[in-house]
Amino acid sequence: MTKSNPLIFGGELLIQGKLVKILNLIKNMKHETSPLDVRYFSTAPYMFGDKIVKYILIPTSTYKSKLPKNLTATYLSENMQNHLKKHEATFDFLIRIQTNENEMPTNDASITWDIKKSKIVKVATLKIPIQIFATKERYKLAENLSFSPGHSLIEHRPIGDINEARVKIYEEMSKFRHSGNSEALYEPTNKDFYHIK
Repeated sequence: MTKSNPLIFGGELLIQGKLVKILNLIKNMKHETSPLDVRYFSTAPYMFGDKIVKYILIPTSTYKSKLPKNLTATYLSENMQNHLKKHEATFDFLIRIQTNENEMPTNDASITWDIKKSKIVKVATLKIPIQIFATKERYKLAENLSFSPGHSLIEHRPIGDINEARVKIYEEMSKFRHSGNSEALYEPTNKDFYHIK
């Protein structure tokens, strides 16, 4: 609709009271310098023992990448590799604890958990060591890996309808990609990472 008739689309958003939200999203759109310089948030909740939490990852590295003048299709990978050639990357890993099921629902990701009511606790420091990952072998490993929010300890399992759907979708996407690449689907072990240069 934005291509065929943007005026009608804008009018509908205005009638629904959503135009300001859309304009704010557009205003805040920006290119990130590197995946190692970005804050990460889990939209959907997870178990943390007997608590329900969302995750926050905040970059704390002293080295920060610069946005290149020419934004190529690979600039994010290149900036990440330039960072890790000489500097480790560090993040604070925090959890936001659900304190009220009604105000911090498990199945409605559109509701932001109030920072004043949900306790935030730093639980770890994540360190990514200096390394060269931009190699043919590593790219092949990355192409054959499968990610799923369901890869977790039972104590840290994803919960809620959104995560249930994500686990199923990621599984089907992985099967489709591996089948298309004529590659066997397998779960990697630590030796896969530590022995590939």
